[in-house]
Amino acid sequence: MSTEAGDIFETAEKMPNTNQIIKIDFNYGANEKYLEECEEGIQEPCSEQKNTNTVENTTKILSKRLSSILKLLLQENSLADQDIRIIIDFYEYPIPAKELFKKVRKIQDKSDGKIFGIFGQIVSTGITDKNNIRSLWLNFTSDKKDFSIVIDEKIVNTFLDRFLKTKELDKCEDLNGKYVLCFGNVEKSKNAKLYVVCNKLDRIVLI
Repeated sequence: MSTEAGDIFETAEKMPNTNQIIKIDFNYGANEKYLEECEEGIQEPCSEQKNTNTVENTTKILSKRLSSILKLLLQENSLADQDIRIIIDFYEYPIPAKELFKKVRKIQDKSDGKIFGIFGQIVSTGITDKNNIRSLWLNFTSDKKDFSIVIDEKIVNTFLDRFLKTKELDKCEDLNGKYVLCFGNVEKSKNAKLYVVCNKLDRIVLI
């Protein structure tokens, strides 16, 4: 199994210029649109103002959904290595991509409340069932002590329905080999295992 996407998605997504800003759109099915800065702030595609950050008048804002972001991260010239600024709900001001996104293998400690966009390739999966509480674990190595993403029991059913049924996958193991991007806070267990709990379906995507 390949551990790097390389240029698989190179032709699918064009890397933005450094004079552009990416706004992450967590709404499913949202169309990618170019938005221009106006005096009042960022011009949104709907009447509801979702973000009050302001940037230079000449800066163009490129709105992208999670699947598009993940494809940019998987390019050989990864978005995770760029200075391109990112507008995201978790931060008051635009943050450089290279500070926001982390490859799984670069996660070395808990993030103390700081939210990262963590991405990598799923190697194995498993469901724990304790006291009728089911949680799905997405693993990135064969060692269970290494970093994992935990799908919270509150959304595990909707997660399975979205990424198994709609993808025509009939069991969790079929997620192996998929690439994932998840936003969350890195935590550490009593056994020193690092993990992120995903408790919102709009904070994660698989391709």
